[in-house]
Amino acid sequence: IVGTMLLFRWYRTTPDGHYRIDEWILRLPLVGPMTRTFILARVSRGLSVMLKNSIPLDDALSITAQLAANDVYQKHFREMRAQAVDGLPMFPVMAGNPRQFPEQYWLQFRAAEDKSKLKETLNYLGEMYNDEVTTQVEGLTTAIEPILIVFLGGVVGVIVVSVFLPMTTMMNSIGSGS
Repeated sequence: IVGTMLLFRWYRTTPDGHYRIDEWILRLPLVGPMTRTFILARVSRGLSVMLKNSIPLDDALSITAQLAANDVYQKHFREMRAQAVDGLPMFPVMAGNPRQFPEQYWLQFRAAEDKSKLKETLNYLGEMYNDEVTTQVEGLTTAIEPILIVFLGGVVGVIVVSVFLPMTTMMNSIGSGS
């Protein structure tokens, strides 16, 4: 077990390992969608703030790639930066990666890019995805509560049995010994 953990930690330090693990995290059933939503909320708000403060788009996209804190998204934002530097629209990168960018997201991004309203739209998307993250976390918490209650009940039951069983056994042996 320890060897497997050490191997996993070593693999995560390699560039390919880090990318593959980030990709795997995004594919997990409950964690993946929540991670994606959290990243989209963070990068949308961050990019919006940078553009509102007149940071050039190529610099803002470089910073946003780091803000994503996920190698898969960093790769996509670097691709978007390359598109922007070449004077091309950025939304095709999003449209080509539907697992990371939902259709609703890139369609709104596309419309904002066409109308030069990227700052406002990204702020709106950031708020919308932030609200969605909050809703997902509350739902997950509500779903986990009964499991935690049953688990804690089991732990308390085991503790009670482990305390009273020796006492009962000792009392029975004293009672039968008289």
